[in-house]
Amino acid sequence: MPRRYLILFIALLALAQIHASEKPKLAVVIVVDQMRSDYLTREQALLIGGFKRLLDNGFQFTEAYHEHAVTETGVGHATIATGCYPSHHGIVGNEWWDGTKSRWVYCVEDTSKEIVERFGKLRTPGRSPNNLRRPVFGDWLRQSSPQSKVFAVTGKDRSSILIAGFGGQAYWYFPNDGAFVTSTYYETAYPAWVDSFNNRRPADNYSVDVWDRLLPRDKYVGPDSVTAEYDGKSTAFPHNFAADSDYVPREYYEELRYTPFFDQLTLQFARNLVINEGLGTDSIPDLLMIGCSAGDYIGHRYGPSSHEIQDHYLRLDSYLNSFFAFLDSTVGVNQYVAALTGDHGVAPLPEELKRKGIAAGRIDSDTLGAAIRRIGAAVAAEIKCSTNVVLAAGDGVILNYAEAKTTGHDEPWLRLTVSENIKRLSFVADAFTRDDLASDGDDARPFVNLYRNNYYPDRSPDIMLRFKEYWIISDEPHGTSHGTPYFYDRHVPLIFYGAGIKTGLDTLKAASVDVTPTLSELIGITPPANNDGRSLLNRLKR
Repeated sequence: MPRRYLILFIALLALAQIHASEKPKLAVVIVVDQMRSDYLTREQALLIGGFKRLLDNGFQFTEAYHEHAVTETGVGHATIATGCYPSHHGIVGNEWWDGTKSRWVYCVEDTSKEIVERFGKLRTPGRSPNNLRRPVFGDWLRQSSPQSKVFAVTGKDRSSILIAGFGGQAYWYFPNDGAFVTSTYYETAYPAWVDSFNNRRPADNYSVDVWDRLLPRDKYVGPDSVTAEYDGKSTAFPHNFAADSDYVPREYYEELRYTPFFDQLTLQFARNLVINEGLGTDSIPDLLMIGCSAGDYIGHRYGPSSHEIQDHYLRLDSYLNSFFAFLDSTVGVNQYVAALTGDHGVAPLPEELKRKGIAAGRIDSDTLGAAIRRIGAAVAAEIKCSTNVVLAAGDGVILNYAEAKTTGHDEPWLRLTVSENIKRLSFVADAFTRDDLASDGDDARPFVNLYRNNYYPDRSPDIMLRFKEYWIISDEPHGTSHGTPYFYDRHVPLIFYGAGIKTGLDTLKAASVDVTPTLSELIGITPPANNDGRSLLNRLKR
């Protein structure tokens, strides 16, 4: 071979090796439960760890939103993982009405499976992804690269299962005994390292801790003690959940979820997983999905402006910094790529808004259900039906059509009539029937497209309700919630970081369905052609 061709060959080979080395060995998706986008800007001056690393060295989309109406944990995680709207992946809520079973069903329930027990305890109803109607990111990866390893670990069963999908492995925290568990859908016995982790009982290490502020009091914005928080009494730092002598172990393990230490424990399990499963150790790309769930528990209890939620994100900043440093040392700097986002946001405490002169309120599910059933009874009386035309009611309404049909009133008429009456309730802004949502017709009503993106015919209610802005549905007299199409529930952070990603930010709109298509292109696989999301790689690649 002539010398000039040999030199050219060597140069091309070296260039190919450089490009090969740029492909990440590991993709990490971190979903922070109930994280609003504005938390990053609000706390930015105090962030010195993992969030700062992402902001300083990653690429941020400041206008990232969920494009569906029901902003709940199951829906958000499934949307991120599948790159599809609920109208395609089928997870329309944390639960929905199953007409064939005449009851509400949980989004990851599977009575044919069980939790894999650790000490021969009584069988516990299991979980699986069988209610999911589209493959997830890990499934795309496994189809393209069968040797790739796909794992998810979170604080909740629904979040772990819906991001692990059909071909991955899911672990989640079990508040009965403070262990991380899985379902017989995935395996029949735990790997030795999982048993070893659980047998060390790391959750117990926090039983002597008092949760107090990480930083001095003057670093936190606003009042600490707000009567609309928690139970109206235990609203100020410090918090010592294990100090009460009446606590039994299960109560302690349940209460641990309401502290930042819960996320620290989850990330500790994730570290053990990376080491023991050998993630990112070869040229075959692997995937790790992590759900930090503590923020949802803390946020529901104390609200988005509380000292508790501020402290949680300051501590999570530190935990993530340690985790990224761990990945640097085990997988290698620039050998992995990470994406951080949120599954939904949260509403401010309505009582605090009212105190500021902003219209807001809360309504409990019993009061809501009773109001809708009264409407159902009135419609039934009007058309001379002996039974209520409302079968079940919540943030959606299920109708009983059988007797109405015998009186000459068809299904669309009944849906329209009940919905028009529901719109007269003082806390309801709008109501969408199946007919509204199944149509692609021109409908100028606000938020209708978000409800259409959430509509799945076999699972969505006959009527979906949009409550007025800053109204929440909550069975607790304190705390707050989410689940609406408003900006405070849909606007979430979105940051990409690591191999092949430049530093910067983009103020153009992005969506949660774009997360996994972007990561797919980064690691060199092709997502399904019928996804709703699109890759953002051209906006963030070096």
